[in-house]
Amino acid sequence: MTGPAAGAPAVAAAAVRAPFTGRARRDIAFCVLTLPLILPGPVRPTPAIETIAYFCAAELLANAAKHSEANTIKIFITERSGLLALQITDDGLGGADPARGSGLSGLAQRVAVVDGRLDIASPPGGPTRITVELPLRAGRR
Repeated sequence: MTGPAAGAPAVAAAAVRAPFTGRARRDIAFCVLTLPLILPGPVRPTPAIETIAYFCAAELLANAAKHSEANTIKIFITERSGLLALQITDDGLGGADPARGSGLSGLAQRVAVVDGRLDIASPPGGPTRITVELPLRAGRR
């Protein structure tokens, strides 16, 4: 079985499938990412939460690789106070703005469905830090 329902947590699976190290550029063919991975605690999120986290991680990593021109892109996944926290940071150009496209605003809507939160800190010139917080159990924030 592959995808979000596979044996490992979905977000970890997404990060492991990204075999990149080095510099991210606009040309995805030359994109390379360094992905340190900190997995959540012993409580596994529900499949719905894992799926949302998976798609958030995939979209945020793709956005960073496509737009940031960063030297370093990092993903941190932790569990704290009953929340799955997913944070993507990069040292690129900054300026990520949900009003400038459907990607970030779509993620915000997807996260809000389960009472989650999307926080974007991306001043012009960088760096960018985007944090997604999701309840471990849908409907229990």
